[in-house]
Amino acid sequence: MLSDPMKSRLLEEKNLHLAFLLVITGLALLRVIYVSVPMFAPSIKPARTLLGSYLIGLPFGLSTCPACTPLVLPVVLAAATTTDPVVGAVLMFAFGVARGIPIVVTGTVAGKLSRLRQTSAFIRWVERIGGALLLAAALYFFYQASVYAGWLSP
Repeated sequence: MLSDPMKSRLLEEKNLHLAFLLVITGLALLRVIYVSVPMFAPSIKPARTLLGSYLIGLPFGLSTCPACTPLVLPVVLAAATTTDPVVGAVLMFAFGVARGIPIVVTGTVAGKLSRLRQTSAFIRWVERIGGALLLAAALYFFYQASVYAGWLSP
């Protein structure tokens, strides 16, 4: 168990790190600073067959849905306890459709919105508001860190 001074010091450090990260992110959204994130630039090759599309999407689906795994287990358990392959197939199909529809809708809407010219002004305002909110959150965490450090009274 941590003593009170050690716990206070740990909370102070966590709040300072979080506040620093929020300041950087907020300033980047306000376009005061530019954060360069290194990325791989793979060549884009469209899939030409249904199997190719499936193989491209499979790693994406497995890597971007860590929350799906705990949700699949009860569905698989329910399918296994029925001992009917048709009911199990329907349960798994329903789960897949329920997980896939929001992703397909989001992708479709995002693709359509990116083509509109009016969205660029809207996106700038959203970035500014988000940056200001992140800076406000950073101030809160700086305040919390100063309270844990003993610089300010709560």
